Amino acid sequence: MAKKKRIEYLICTLSVAISGFLIYGSIGAMSRFINGSAIQSFFAIGCLGGFGFSAVVSTIILSVDFFKKRGLAFKVVAAVLWPITFAA
Repeated sequence: MAKKKRIEYLICTLSVAISGFLIYGSIGAMSRFINGSAIQSFFAIGCLGGFGFSAVVSTIILSVDFFKKRGLAFKVVAAVLWPITFAA
């Protein structure tokens, strides 16, 4: 991956992580899940949301880049067999 692509990847995943952290953190602060404390709930639920969404976006970006370089036969076989990978 070229340096420009790595920087774009980093910016994209970090922006999703920050926005997910803020959205889920605000939901966690309203509910007060952890010890009845809004600030602990904000950080705990925010981390889960931010890292979760960031992981999903990272997987999508890397998978698209991986499949873009493969041939049609590989893409067809991967499309047919993806439920096995998902179940595992």
